[in-house]
Amino acid sequence: MLNSFLCRQYSQETLNAASAWVSALRAEGGTELLPALQAVLNWPVSASHPRQLLVLTDGAVSNTDEVTALAKNLAGSTRIFAFGIGNCVDRNLVNVR
Repeated sequence: MLNSFLCRQYSQETLNAASAWVSALRAEGGTELLPALQAVLNWPVSASHPRQLLVLTDGAVSNTDEVTALAKNLAGSTRIFAFGIGNCVDRNLVNVR
């Protein structure tokens, strides 16, 4: 489902589709970032433009070392911007350099 929203030109139709998709999201507990980062590996990479990934999280992850290792491996082809929201954020995760 995520891939259906990649690389779309902005229009009222794409805004409506994205808004409907976001409205249907439901939090079920747990912060599972590793599968999302692994999915990024399947995105095409442009020779002239790096991938850019915005990560918003409100919780801690149980596998911080795995997530940060994968993020560092993606560093050559992907710019990752991580933002933590709230008091339960894994600070080690959002402060990786």
